[in-house]
Amino acid sequence: MSSANPDSAAAAAAPSILAPASVSAATVGDTDDPDLLGFSVHHLANYFMDLVRAKYPDSGNDTTIYKIEDLRELDTNGIIREEGKDTQCPIDGEKGAAYVHTLQ
Repeated sequence: MSSANPDSAAAAAAPSILAPASVSAATVGDTDDPDLLGFSVHHLANYFMDLVRAKYPDSGNDTTIYKIEDLRELDTNGIIREEGKDTQCPIDGEKGAAYVHTLQ
């Protein structure tokens, strides 16, 4: 009979909720992997919401994503596409980058 804690074994076998199963601990936080890029809740709650409030001052905190970035109107950049329109994409080198690539 094993003296190992069954809860420890289950925890060791459980997939990580912090990273996909295919991502090793060594690559978490590697900004060269575009699949791992993202932005913080702090960024959304502060900087991004400041952009939304500046563009839509009467909207309060209930602005929908369709008002922020309406992809039915491809000729008009919303807040998200406007941020990356003049940024060189680090993936393909072309003008126009994903919002996450505009963040420092």
